[in-house]
Amino acid sequence: MSDFKPYRVGALLGAKEGVVELLGYGVYEGDFKLPEEAAGFNFGQENPRIRLDNGDIVWGCECWWGEEKKFKEKYIDTAKEVKIVNIKEARERKNE
Repeated sequence: MSDFKPYRVGALLGAKEGVVELLGYGVYEGDFKLPEEAAGFNFGQENPRIRLDNGDIVWGCECWWGEEKKFKEKYIDTAKEVKIVNIKEARERKNE
């Protein structure tokens, strides 16, 4: 039996010139096989799965992510602006 414990994380799509595109906060649940709808780079390996508080699933290859407290200190607390981004809409834009 694994001793893995899910933990709280933040996930962002990108950051440029002080503007952070935040996907949200949630729980890193471990590494899993990617579904077809996932965007980002994948070379067939399992990928970190993040279940956001709003119920959306974001994959590690789709975002920058990290432990919630450190993530907030590094990206959110220093941002000029934080834009909330929906992962489903971001995937649609990427596939256009």
